[in-house]
Amino acid sequence: GELAGPRRLTGVSCVSGGCLAVGYDFNSGGGGGALAQWWNGSSWHAVNPPPGAGTYAGMLSGVSCVSVSDCVAVGTDVQSSEGDIADAVAETWDGRSWRVGSPRVPGEYSTLSGVTCGSPSWCLAVGYWDSGPGGGPPHAFADRWDGASWDAVPPPDPTGKELTAVSCPAAGDCMVA
Repeated sequence: GELAGPRRLTGVSCVSGGCLAVGYDFNSGGGGGALAQWWNGSSWHAVNPPPGAGTYAGMLSGVSCVSVSDCVAVGTDVQSSEGDIADAVAETWDGRSWRVGSPRVPGEYSTLSGVTCGSPSWCLAVGYWDSGPGGGPPHAFADRWDGASWDAVPPPDPTGKELTAVSCPAAGDCMVA
């Protein structure tokens, strides 16, 4: 079936000075785009991320901010109306504009669901990938951000798992679900 639905906010992160909420906004035809809203303490302002190249619909599912000028949002760029081809996406917000990163993920369908950042140079994002419809079980994965690029971090026993959330009280000391 087609991806169609309402505007949804699916993740939020607050720091001193404001909050960033992310999600998606599908139109009646099923296409749409990622959505981001900044709360400055008195009102909301749209800070919509750029669409992915050639995407049918963009969705953001998680966000983590370490300051008002340093946030990472993760999600999926859906490539078709059936939703069977998609690429994980990670975007950084510097308080003024978005920059699209290149998470390292295999598979025909991949998504990043959750992210946590301990500093501007340390974030961990989690999600899953598979080979598309009928292509076998999902495979959990994690990517680490060092402030400049993403590198894969193999989770233990990834086959058959979909990671959706992550929290790290300290670098290298993380819990995933």
